[in-house]
Amino acid sequence: MEESSEKHIAELVDRAKNGDNDAWTELVNYFRKYIERLAGKYGSNGTVDIDDLISVGMIGFCEAVRHFDPSKGTSLKTFATYYITGAINDELRIALNPTGMNTAGLKDEETRDILLSYSSVEELSEQGLDIPAPDIWSKLETEISEPVKKYDDKAEKQADNPQETAAKEQTPDVSEVIDNAIDKGKFSETRRALQILEVLKKATDDNHPVNKEKLAELLKVYRAGKYNNSTPTKADNTFTRSIEEILAEVDPLNYTDENDDEYLIRYSGYQEDRLDQKINKKKKGLEITDFTYNHLFSNDELDQLINVISLSAILSDDDRNNLVSKILSTASMYYENPLWNGKKLRYGADGIQGRFLISDDESRKKLAENIYRIRRAICEFKQVYFYFNCHNENHEVVHKNERHHILSPYHLVVYNDQYYCIGLRSDDRQNRIWHYRLDLMSDIQPYLDPDGKEKMIEVVPFEGLPIFNAYWDPEKYLAEHLNMGFDEPREVRIKVRKDRYNLLYDSFSNHYKKVREAEEPGYDIVSVKTSPYMIVRWALQHSEYVEVLNNDIREEIQNLTKEISTRYGRKPED
Repeated sequence: MEESSEKHIAELVDRAKNGDNDAWTELVNYFRKYIERLAGKYGSNGTVDIDDLISVGMIGFCEAVRHFDPSKGTSLKTFATYYITGAINDELRIALNPTGMNTAGLKDEETRDILLSYSSVEELSEQGLDIPAPDIWSKLETEISEPVKKYDDKAEKQADNPQETAAKEQTPDVSEVIDNAIDKGKFSETRRALQILEVLKKATDDNHPVNKEKLAELLKVYRAGKYNNSTPTKADNTFTRSIEEILAEVDPLNYTDENDDEYLIRYSGYQEDRLDQKINKKKKGLEITDFTYNHLFSNDELDQLINVISLSAILSDDDRNNLVSKILSTASMYYENPLWNGKKLRYGADGIQGRFLISDDESRKKLAENIYRIRRAICEFKQVYFYFNCHNENHEVVHKNERHHILSPYHLVVYNDQYYCIGLRSDDRQNRIWHYRLDLMSDIQPYLDPDGKEKMIEVVPFEGLPIFNAYWDPEKYLAEHLNMGFDEPREVRIKVRKDRYNLLYDSFSNHYKKVREAEEPGYDIVSVKTSPYMIVRWALQHSEYVEVLNNDIREEIQNLTKEISTRYGRKPED
C-alpha cells in the first residue's frame, strides 16, 4: 500500500477514535471486501453461515481500530488481520467445537493451546511467539472441524431412526484421541468414582441421559483426553458396583416429594427407590440406567445469571468473565449462551453507552464496597457515618466539606441507573427522609456511641418510613419522590398529550391516574402524587407536551421561567 494511502488511513483512524462516524464508515467500507474474503476463506466448509463470520469479522476489525497505533510502523491491514481472524476463529470454535474436546490432533501442542486461548495480538506477543501465519489458522480450523463434521454426519443418519435414544445420538467421534492414548495402568477406586461424577456432570443433563455402556465409553474418552491414558474400564460388574455406590452416597436412599432436588444423580426409577430395592435385594433383575446429573442451575437460570452479570456496571471486564466462567463450570457441555464465546463475554456492560457506567475499576470497587457496607448496616439495624462528595474541575471526587454525615439507613434503591441510600439523619430535627447517592459516599463506617459500641438505627415511626411500614412499596415511593427529591409529596394535576403517556410511565411507572379528558382536544387530565419541587423541573423539561394545573406550582414554574429568561436575555460572558 502506498505511503499516502497509509497516511490517509492513519488520519481516518485518529478521527474514528474521536467519534467521527464518517471516518468509521470510510474505514469499514475500505476494508469490507478484505473482511468478506477472510470470512469466506475460513468458513469455506459451509458449517457456519458466512454472513455470521463477516459480522464477527467486522467486530474484530472495529476492535483493531481502537487499539491501532500507526506510530509503531505496522499497517492497519496487517494489524487488523489478527483481530479479524481471531474473531472469526472464535466464532468457528464455538460453532464447531463447543466442548473443546477435539483439538488434541494438533501436533504443536504449545502453539495449539496458545491459539485456542488467544484474544489479541498483544497476548501472543507476550508469549514470545511470532504471529501465526494464516495457514496455521487453517490447520487449526481443519483439525477442530473435521472430527465434529464426522459426528454431525453420523448424527444426521441416526436421526432417521426414531428408536435411537438421545444418549446414543450424542456420541462425539473421538476415535483419534483414544487411538493416540497409551495404557498407563489402572486408576484407584477413589479416582474412578470422581471421574465418573465429572463425566456425568459434563456429559449429561435432563435432555441427555446416558446408560451404563455409554457412561463407560465417555469415561474412556475422558481419561484419554485428560491423561492420555487408554487403560480399559473395569469389568461390567465392578463398574456397575462403582456406579451404585456413588448413587448411594450422593442421593437420598428413599424418595419423597420434598427431596427430589437432593438427588445429585437421577436415574430411571429413582422415584420408586429402585436403587434401594436392588441393594437390599427386595426385587430381582432391576437395572439402574439412564443417568442424568442434576445441575446446580437450570439452563433458564444460567441465562438469567449471565444476562445480569454481563450488564452489571459495578463489575470490571475481568470480574464479569471470571464469574461467568465459574457459573458455566456448573453446566453440562450441551449448554450454550450466545453471550459467551468460550473464554469471555461477547458483549457486556462495557459495550453499552450510558451515563451511569463507571469507566475505571477503582470506582467500580468503591461502589461495590459501599453497597456492601450499607446493606450490612441495614441488615444489622446499625447507623453509619461517612463523607459526602462531589466532582471537581479535574474530574476528581472530593469531599464537599469535612463534616461527617450520620445516617440511619433504611433502604437501597436504584433510580436513573444510580444507587441511592434512603435514611434518616440524626441531626435533622424535622425527621425528614434523606437520599444519598452511593457513588458519592466515602469512608463509610459504623457509628459508635461514647462507649465504643455500634449505635442502633433511630426509630422514628411515621408514614412513609420504609423499614417500619409493612406495606411500603419502593416503586410507589420512587414515583412520589421524582428524581429523588425528598420534600413532602403531594397530589399534582397534569394536562398531558394523549400520545405522550410514555413520559408519565417513565417517571411515575403505573402510579398515575386519568381524571378526565381535557377540554382541549387530544389531551387528558391526570393525577400523580410526587415531589412538588421536582415536578417544576420536570414540567419545564417536558413543557411541549405537559402542563401542570396546580396554581401554586404554576407560580413556581412562572418564577423559574422568568429567572431563566433574564439569564438568557443578557449577553453571555466570554
